[in-house]
Amino acid sequence: MACARYHGQNISMVTVITRKGNILEVSPPNEGVLRDVLSYTYFRKGLVYGQETINKIVSSYSVIGDKLYTTQGALKLITDRFTELGIQYTCADTGKVLLNPDYEYAEVTIGPVEFRHNQDEALAAIISNDSGVIEAVTAYGKTFLITLAAVLYHKHRILILTPSKTLFNSTYRRLMEHTADVGRVGNGYSETGMRIVLCTFRSILKAANQQYDVVFVDECHGLAADGCSSDFVKLKRYQKCIGLSATAFDRIDGANKLVEMMIGPSIFKTTYQSAVDAGSVVPINVEMIPVTKGPSSEVYQSTLAKKRNLYWNNLGRNKVIANALPDIAKKYNLRSDYQSLIIATTVIHAFQLSRYLPGYTVVYGGLSKAQLDKAKKMGAVDDDYKALRPKQLEELQKSFEADKLKHVIATTVWGEGVDFPALDMLVNVSGESTPIQLTQWTGRLSRINPSTGKSMGVVVDTMDDWDTWALGRAKQRRRQYLKNGGYMAT
Repeated sequence: MACARYHGQNISMVTVITRKGNILEVSPPNEGVLRDVLSYTYFRKGLVYGQETINKIVSSYSVIGDKLYTTQGALKLITDRFTELGIQYTCADTGKVLLNPDYEYAEVTIGPVEFRHNQDEALAAIISNDSGVIEAVTAYGKTFLITLAAVLYHKHRILILTPSKTLFNSTYRRLMEHTADVGRVGNGYSETGMRIVLCTFRSILKAANQQYDVVFVDECHGLAADGCSSDFVKLKRYQKCIGLSATAFDRIDGANKLVEMMIGPSIFKTTYQSAVDAGSVVPINVEMIPVTKGPSSEVYQSTLAKKRNLYWNNLGRNKVIANALPDIAKKYNLRSDYQSLIIATTVIHAFQLSRYLPGYTVVYGGLSKAQLDKAKKMGAVDDDYKALRPKQLEELQKSFEADKLKHVIATTVWGEGVDFPALDMLVNVSGESTPIQLTQWTGRLSRINPSTGKSMGVVVDTMDDWDTWALGRAKQRRRQYLKNGGYMAT
């Protein structure tokens, strides 16, 4: 067998790449040339004082005997490296399933489809690729694409993965409009016998004992989180795996490559500006409220302590934000009954801010007894206040989606995967500055809503210029808003 040398190592010049379920088998392994393309540097900064900062190389493959094994999404990474080095290879797929989209059935079931900006191209990418990621801006209609594909492949078993209960519930409602053959796994459900199975990331193992033909991963950037990726690779078999996200490869922990290795490379991408130009989403204006007073970050050693004291417990900052919102609504000529959503990181921060905004409803995913006692002690809620139950949370979401509930302070439970077409103003009080969070949160604003005459969205944040650390984070957030297609106020 012919061989070449790469960085001093012998490499095979004829390689067989075999797909077995959702695993790729490479024989001979050629580990020397594949090590770097199948590895990534994982970084996580310690947020609490004394917590270790992690910076390590993670390998997403294993070598057993004379074979290398990795996930099916890594096929392009492997073949690109082999092509670069002139290594001959062949590809095989054991148990390949032929997928036949039924357009006539879809037209009868759904009716004539009116595609928005490039949605037909995204659907074509889904149909023509066995693996890959649809990079589409928020409000693009990713759930619509999943639903349409599920109907097109009505003869095949489909697994749909979602990161949150909120997206889980909204996707289920959307699917049930066109087919009753939908089961749920996770969130207290175990309906694995249906043709379409909807499952949360954290419940993947409960669905892993079934075989599927098609897998959709909504908000696929979240699949690289601790625990989710190791569960995902235990799925037995699927022919097609498609991820969808506005921020698929924007992770700050270095795990972007892990997303690609599990699902595949980008197969379709659209930008926010192109969607605005096509009239698919509204333009976003960015308003940064100046905050000039607050505690010094130098007093606190950990990042978490700095956030807690400079943002969450900073009553002066909360008051400045609350006082500025009515004037901002007037500045942008928002409708008199405009709808606003304030995103806070913690429940306590949300309750503290509500003291200055009595007309706002506080929404959260969970509330411990200690948190409730603290909220009562600081006077944010009455002594007889009871924590929200899941059913109440669902009803509040429906009311906000219908534009009946007007003003909400929410934790990140409403941060992604929710559809608020009437939302006029989003306020980020959290101080968080990661690209994924800011893109997802801003995306709550971008929905078109002809019924309200909405022509723009306004994202509000703070320019915290009393402290060097806080100011640097504020500028970082502003840069990300502009990168996402936002316009700065003049």
